Amino acid sequence: MQELILPFIIIALGYLIMGFSDTLRRKGKVAKQTVTWVRIVGICTFAAGYFLPMFTLGRTLPYYSIPIGILVGFCGVYFIVNSFKTLGRGVFLGADRLVTEGPYCITRNPIYFGASLIFLGAALISGVFLSIICVGIGSLFFIPYIKKEEKELYHKFGKAYLEYKKEVPPLIPMPGKRMK
Repeated sequence: MQELILPFIIIALGYLIMGFSDTLRRKGKVAKQTVTWVRIVGICTFAAGYFLPMFTLGRTLPYYSIPIGILVGFCGVYFIVNSFKTLGRGVFLGADRLVTEGPYCITRNPIYFGASLIFLGAALISGVFLSIICVGIGSLFFIPYIKKEEKELYHKFGKAYLEYKKEVPPLIPMPGKRMK
């Protein structure tokens, strides 16, 4: 369990850096490019925490986890790419409508879900079981972001968002739960 402490600290540090970039963005006194670079550093730190066990521990999973990991990782990339295609430019400019089609009809946060799948795929490819645990713990750090975004979406879209929230799960797609 001691091997889990350092990755967890690095994941938490990445989360704090990303939170700092949100604070800079909200205050608006710093150039957007600076905020973007701070966000990138946070994401890289966050990812380093996920991947650290892969490079420090030996393979503990069977070798057939490699093709499974590749498939899971590609599914994550598909979710992210499809999410950005569905959002269009609205993701950067502030959407003027509630997006409920494409991947957003099966999960409210397909970008976070896709990122989790990519990290899980990388953990499976590495063959280190502890990396899978890091993915689970690291994915918990998405929850505060999801809660914050839900508040913003509720204020922006009101009852329409509450209806959407009732129909579609927040992160992990569930059979039978989707926007009609």
